[in-house]
Amino acid sequence: MKSVEEKIDYNKKIELCKKLGADKFQKVVFKAEELKFKFIRRFIPRYIEHMDKLYDWIGKKELESSKKSLKKYNKIKEDTIKKLSKTTSEEKKNKIKQRANRKLKRIKQRIIPEEVIKKNVQSNKILMRKEYYLSQNRNYHMDLDRPTEMLSYLEYNKRVHMNGLKRNAVFLPIFTGLSVAFPITTPLVAYELASTFINFQCVNIQNCNIYRFKQKEEKLKKIEETRAKTNIKKYGKVSSIISKELAKTEDRLPTMDEIIASVGDDKEALAELRQLALSTMSKRNAINAKTRKKGGI
Repeated sequence: MKSVEEKIDYNKKIELCKKLGADKFQKVVFKAEELKFKFIRRFIPRYIEHMDKLYDWIGKKELESSKKSLKKYNKIKEDTIKKLSKTTSEEKKNKIKQRANRKLKRIKQRIIPEEVIKKNVQSNKILMRKEYYLSQNRNYHMDLDRPTEMLSYLEYNKRVHMNGLKRNAVFLPIFTGLSVAFPITTPLVAYELASTFINFQCVNIQNCNIYRFKQKEEKLKKIEETRAKTNIKKYGKVSSIISKELAKTEDRLPTMDEIIASVGDDKEALAELRQLALSTMSKRNAINAKTRKKGGI
């Protein structure tokens, strides 16, 4: 249980974020999000198909990179063994091992199992469809069936914009200096200033929502547990069937025909599948119909 002092501290942090413009800028973000999905629906009718291809390409590149890293990893190990066999000095052996271990540690982080890459591709395809059909970016809207996963999205988005701020800190002084000697570069200064403001406000929004999440974390965990139990009762059989189909198809998504075929003549599973489809449609319609509320998660 969180102490009273911790809760008060989160309140103070949230209020500071608000004073720095979190709520006001989040309205801008929501408006941009709304325009983004309107643009996609109007001008990119094959958006899902294009995004599937993009995720397939990313997965392919990650797999290639992982395989190269694995080869490099094994080569360093072989070379290290050869070097160690050619020296009798314990001091030199320790230095060789230390250098090799540093290299191996860096490379090992880039070695990702093929099944993990394929699962990530499949997961990204599912989340992309969810964002598209609900017109909601996962970084700013909580799924009450899985509220605890929201924190990882908030922290990821914060890291992205923190990296953006680091870039701004490097390029803004450079472009400012250049603009004194070459006025033609002034638009670059304006761009970096705007980018700095946006990155700062996005970090501020993420901080505000992270504090809100932390403040309600225990309650959200209970909600997730309760909903998980309810969903198992309502959709347990069909969920198991869909999970098996997802495992079979690896990095692609099973089609609705494949899911229905796997359900077969099981009346209970068919009823659950129908109820799940109706519930999802109802949720989507409700989200698309209601006006956006301020305050994020």
